[in-house]
Amino acid sequence: MADNSVPTQAGAFELQFQRMAGQIRCAMPGNISSFDPATQRCSVVPGIKLKTVAGNKVSYLNLPEIQNVPIVIPYAQSAGVLLTLPIKAGDPCLLVFSDRAIDNFVQKGDAQIPGSVTSEDTTTPRQHHLSDAICIPGFISDPNVVPEWHEENIEIRDFDRKHFISLGPDGITISDSEATWNMKGGKVKLDAPSGIEETSEGPITQATSAPQTIAGSNIAIGGGSGVYEIDKALKSREGTFIDKDNVNLNAHVHTNVQPGPSNTGEPQK
Repeated sequence: MADNSVPTQAGAFELQFQRMAGQIRCAMPGNISSFDPATQRCSVVPGIKLKTVAGNKVSYLNLPEIQNVPIVIPYAQSAGVLLTLPIKAGDPCLLVFSDRAIDNFVQKGDAQIPGSVTSEDTTTPRQHHLSDAICIPGFISDPNVVPEWHEENIEIRDFDRKHFISLGPDGITISDSEATWNMKGGKVKLDAPSGIEETSEGPITQATSAPQTIAGSNIAIGGGSGVYEIDKALKSREGTFIDKDNVNLNAHVHTNVQPGPSNTGEPQK
């Protein structure tokens, strides 16, 4: 190992350059130690140790935890649409260090000249500093590669892909690992093994020019004192119509029937 404590002139220049370059921060991985959802700022522990060499002695030092770090998420601010993430302590991230201090932009949201600086060419002497870190959540390391990565679709999903929203050439699919909703080619298909519940305070309208089929062993329509109206003919293909008094409306008979012009009596139960 080279002895940097006694360098040549060229070596001294190279060593000085390396020391200066070693102070320039560009980007490095890290782990989020805390996140404040109110301010959207986090604290991050850098994921790389600082190597120091003194003679033949090599040491590795922990970089300090960086406080009050702003985050970057997909955000179209002018359109008012964005994607939020449940950021937690321990989540990996990528730290990017700005060329210049970010204080004014973070506080004002655009380019500002600091009050202590009069020149428009310079905002601050601070460059590539740890204090000017920006956090991008979601750094993927080898032990945490995402399983079942879909190569064609954009997805919002959990790690194991048990719950996901998938958008791609084959349409849109939403699943919670049991129920699945799919929209493709103008057709919507819903598979819900545990049932479908629909609640509305307003009217529900379904309009179609195609025949509708409802298949089930028991279909009930009820609620309140409303009147149920059917505009077209109502037919029974195999079963019969039975009223609330258990009267078979297809084959019932009437009581007190006498020949003549009078109406019949009530249906016989």
